[in-house]
Amino acid sequence: MFIEAQSPFGDCGGNITDAENGIIKSPNFPDKYTSSGREFGSKVCHWFIYAKPGHKVLLHFTDFEVEGNPGDRGCPAAALRVWPWRDMARTPIELCGDTLDQYKEIISDTNVLRLSFYLADKAVGAKGFKAIYTEIKSGPSCTGANDFLCRSTGHCISRNLVCNHVSNCGVGDKMDDNSDEQDCVKETEVNEFMLVALVMGVLSLATIAVIIYCRRYRRKKYMRREHPMLPPHAHFHTCESIGERFANSTSMDSV
Repeated sequence: MFIEAQSPFGDCGGNITDAENGIIKSPNFPDKYTSSGREFGSKVCHWFIYAKPGHKVLLHFTDFEVEGNPGDRGCPAAALRVWPWRDMARTPIELCGDTLDQYKEIISDTNVLRLSFYLADKAVGAKGFKAIYTEIKSGPSCTGANDFLCRSTGHCISRNLVCNHVSNCGVGDKMDDNSDEQDCVKETEVNEFMLVALVMGVLSLATIAVIIYCRRYRRKKYMRREHPMLPPHAHFHTCESIGERFANSTSMDSV
C-alpha cells in the first residue's frame, strides 16, 4: 500500500521568493473557508516568505474574520499562526476573531516570515483573511534611487511598488498609509488626456490642410487673372465663400 506524499505546504500555501510584494488569502476567500455542510473539511496551509538579504517582510491585513475569540475561548476551530521571530521555535502569534488590534501589521525580525492557517473539521466557516506582504528595507537609510519612503509608517519600499494599485506601506498611526498610491494618475485620467490630445491633433491637421488648400487656390486664382478667357464663375471658390461669410458676420456684429 502506497501512502500519498504530503506537501510541506499542506493543502495550500507555498514557498514565496523573489517577490517584492504579493497577496495571501485564506482558502475560498472572500467566501467562507468552510461551511456547516463540511464541504471542505479540515485543512492546513503553510506559507514561507523570503525577502532579499538586508530586507524584512511586512505583513499587512486588509480583511480578517476567523471564528474564535483569543481572549475568551481561544481559537479551537480555526487559527492563523505567524512566526515573525528570528527563532522559529518560539511560540507563534495566534490570530482569530474579527479584530486584530496591534497585529493588523506584523514585521519579521529577519528576511523570513512563516504563516500557517489551521482549519478543524468542527469549523462552521467565516470570511477568512486577506493580507498584503511587502519587502521593506531594514537599514536606516531610504535614499537610494529605487527607494520610496512611506510618509506615515516610515517604511522603505521599492519604488517599483508605487502606483501599482496595492497599498504597500502598511498601517499608520490611525489608518492605513496609502502614500504609495497617492499622486498617481488614474487610468481614466490618462484616457481622457489621450482623447483630448487626439482631438486637438486632428483639428490642427485639418486647419493646416485648409490653409494649404486655400493658398493653392489663391495661386490658381492669380494664374486665372493672367488668362481672362476663363468664365467668371470659375473664379468662385469655397475659400472665397468662407471669407464672404466671415465678412458678413463681422459687418452684422458692427451694426
